Amino acid sequence: MARKPLRRKPPPKKAKKRKKQPASSGKKSVNLFAGLFVLLLLGSLIAFPLLQKRSGSNSSQSPVSSHEPQQPKVPPTFKKEGVLYFIKSTTGDSLRIDIEVAQTEAETTQGLMFRTHINENQGMLFIFDKAEMRSFWMKNTYLPLDIIFVNEQLEIVTIRHNAQPFSRASQASTAEAQYVVEVKGGFCKRHGIEEGDRIAFQIGQS
Repeated sequence: MARKPLRRKPPPKKAKKRKKQPASSGKKSVNLFAGLFVLLLLGSLIAFPLLQKRSGSNSSQSPVSSHEPQQPKVPPTFKKEGVLYFIKSTTGDSLRIDIEVAQTEAETTQGLMFRTHINENQGMLFIFDKAEMRSFWMKNTYLPLDIIFVNEQLEIVTIRHNAQPFSRASQASTAEAQYVVEVKGGFCKRHGIEEGDRIAFQIGQS
């Protein structure tokens, strides 16, 4: 009788051991997230002042003053503070007017705003520290004006005739000016005042 070959049982399979994830990997992800958050926070803290500074520099180019005058209950009236002469360059003939003087920032900002009347022989003289390109506008100004730009040698370099009330259009000089005279609209044409003529003024004179 033939003997059946004995079958050997295969050895039992060993259970695969799962690799344990190091406990530090969770901590690493938390630390990475915290680091990114800190970087973003620092970036915003640095960027915000720079943006604020940049917007401030841009706003300084706007003609609107941060201390814009408010309309008074009673319209301002002319206050004589000196006299001014227009002197013809061709003949030397002169024409005298009474002037109100604007020297401080507040006086310059307000100018002839809110005035409802100005006489033919009245005007306002703006005095600046140095000559440079100048630009005025007619916001809150009820009367048409002639705007006369004068250089440091007291020579008229630009005249803006009949600037329209309430207009925000720039009334700019064509050359550097240290003084500006504002008179009633049409004054220069009525009296023959031209670019190239000169001015002279005395403050405190009656």
